[in-house]
Amino acid sequence: DIVGIIILPADPLSINTLSRFTGIGTDQISNRLDSFRSVLSIPGDRDQPVRILHLSFRDFLVRSSSKFLVDERRKHKEIAHCCLKTMQSHLRKDICNLANPRAQKADNPQDTRQYLPPELQYSCRYWIHHLKQSQDLSSGIEDVLLFLQKHFLHWLEAMSLLGLISEVVGMLDLLHTVKLRDDNPVISDFLHDGTRFVLKNRQIANEAPLQIYYAGLVFTTRTTIIRREFKSELPGWICQFPQVNEKWSAELQTLEGHSSWVHSVAFSPDGRLLASTATGGLQETLTTKGIVNKLDFSQDGSYLITNLGTLDVQSGHKYLASNSTHKNRAIFIEQGRWINMNGKNVLWLSPDFRPTCSAINGDSLALGHESGRVSFLRFRL
Repeated sequence: DIVGIIILPADPLSINTLSRFTGIGTDQISNRLDSFRSVLSIPGDRDQPVRILHLSFRDFLVRSSSKFLVDERRKHKEIAHCCLKTMQSHLRKDICNLANPRAQKADNPQDTRQYLPPELQYSCRYWIHHLKQSQDLSSGIEDVLLFLQKHFLHWLEAMSLLGLISEVVGMLDLLHTVKLRDDNPVISDFLHDGTRFVLKNRQIANEAPLQIYYAGLVFTTRTTIIRREFKSELPGWICQFPQVNEKWSAELQTLEGHSSWVHSVAFSPDGRLLASTATGGLQETLTTKGIVNKLDFSQDGSYLITNLGTLDVQSGHKYLASNSTHKNRAIFIEQGRWINMNGKNVLWLSPDFRPTCSAINGDSLALGHESGRVSFLRFRL
């Protein structure tokens, strides 16, 4: 029933979008919704989203024992199916006809609706959300795998064009938790490989989306699943490809932005943010006068405590100077050359990776380098 699709989307959808998304005619949708005008905001313009007026209406429908009951899990599964179908129909290489591999996202027409209509934008962003909410991937695991094997790079391109590439790693992690209900090593390996591919390439993808097919494939590891599945996308104008590593290295990600020595790095308590300092300022938008060489997050992650004062993470507003000293964390670096776990030196750091500072959060390690880079590594503890 269309009402179930109205109340469950992560973002409200218009009648025209719902029609293209579900294949149901606009008049049929409008007629069905007319009887719910007391609880739904239904604009006269069918391109404007239909919204719930009372949040309790959703709770009533998913918990009611009446004829209006909406099977929440089944409906999420139907929406996920519509998302996959929409993406399979629309996604392709160079969907915005940029043509030039160097074309930057800023060169796009400002109105992406022509190339990425609302139903496709919604599908790209929320298909994994609906799979998760359905709590059942057993009957659709093959469809998901086939989609990834054919359209993974196309999906990354679309997410880059929408400015959402930073959300992809979290989405893949979420999909991995869904697929754990099904013992399928093929999709598990694909998700692991896809995550590494995104971490390595999301910076350039955010700037020039088509480089996913060029730099992304050319410089990725030789035996990666992504390179094997999409080898036909390798640029034909390269006669000899560079030598690359056979497998993924231990380095999970490298952040660039500093131009000089990294003095200190710190993870937020939830592990979602990393702050780093170098001569010239604090990375991202948090800036202050002087050299910040000591920092840590507050327990709730809302503030950065530095040797020059306290900074609000969201606004960057500086508060009173603090005499707080940097809280010592577990020691992972031994004599600047070894990563030490459980009292044993387990990984020797080559000179290029020896840090000026480090931070640990669970199984993740951040290394700050003299060059201004910050490297990520993750371990199985």
